[in-house]
Amino acid sequence: MYDRYPDRLPEPPPPRRRSPWSRIISSFLLNSARLLGGGLFLLTGLALVIPLVVFLIRSIDPDRPERIPYAERVGHAHGLAVDPADGALYVTTTRGMFWIKSPEWAQRSGGDSYQDSRALIAVRPGEFLASGQPDIRDRVSGFAPQYSGLIRSQDAGTKWRSVSLSGKANFHALEAKHGAVFGYETLSGGFMVSSDAGKTWETRSQPAAPLLDFAVNPADAGHIYAVTEEAVLISRDGGRSWQPGPGEPLRFLVWLDPSHLWGADVDGGIYLSADSGANWQQQGSLTAPLEAFLALDNALYAATYDEDAGIVIHASLDSGKTWEERYRDPLLHEPSEPGVDATP
Repeated sequence: MYDRYPDRLPEPPPPRRRSPWSRIISSFLLNSARLLGGGLFLLTGLALVIPLVVFLIRSIDPDRPERIPYAERVGHAHGLAVDPADGALYVTTTRGMFWIKSPEWAQRSGGDSYQDSRALIAVRPGEFLASGQPDIRDRVSGFAPQYSGLIRSQDAGTKWRSVSLSGKANFHALEAKHGAVFGYETLSGGFMVSSDAGKTWETRSQPAAPLLDFAVNPADAGHIYAVTEEAVLISRDGGRSWQPGPGEPLRFLVWLDPSHLWGADVDGGIYLSADSGANWQQQGSLTAPLEAFLALDNALYAATYDEDAGIVIHASLDSGKTWEERYRDPLLHEPSEPGVDATP
């Protein structure tokens, strides 16, 4: 849930411009309507001409970006989630949310949306919560606020609806446990909790330093382990107050059960604590900087990024000792491929 690039914005596709062909075809349709006359003839003519018009615009318009099959430009990773409904792996990035279908195929969720979600969690089969920023094109045009607040999808990321705080909140870390939603909100610096599925919020505290991530003890809703850039913080009262904790701070946290608090650092180290974060044992490592981390009962997932390889999503089935690639962005690690824009 930790974001190493808080100010990086996605690079949207080029805006569509009206080509000379579209003007010619519009004139043709207007003149045809005048010549045909009568409603029935006009409808019949349009039914015959419109499919041809669409084909010509798509095939001849010089401003239309070339479609690249079976791949999308992914960008930097912000979050990972697995849908309990079918085990599908999703990643949120600076260029939208993607379903990882194969090692070289990331299918965009939600049409052509460039929604930039900085926190993503799966709360039940097919249902996700997230926060962050709407599509940059909608923000620039004024059709959407700068920050999305809390949003929910109930169809595995295809459509999103506002739950609360639209334009007022930007959660960079979210967690749903004990019948509540916990979140760290970056605009106010507040640690917030909702007991009604995110509709209303209580700000319980404002930690002295921004939280990079936090994890709630599955056995105790009052016990929260959090990290800042410089320190570990512990709360025993549900985030209302914080005390310094032992050890050096990690950057990603997932508390699966009382004896499995997982952590990872941005350099690729994977750690496990069996005593609520008092002591950590390194389980393995990755060789590139981490951008997102997810721990489940039966698997670990991590997203790394570097300028040479681009984004790579890894999975481990042996508690982090060994890793295999689940996805490598072909548009970034094969920049010499003809017709491919490898801009990160």
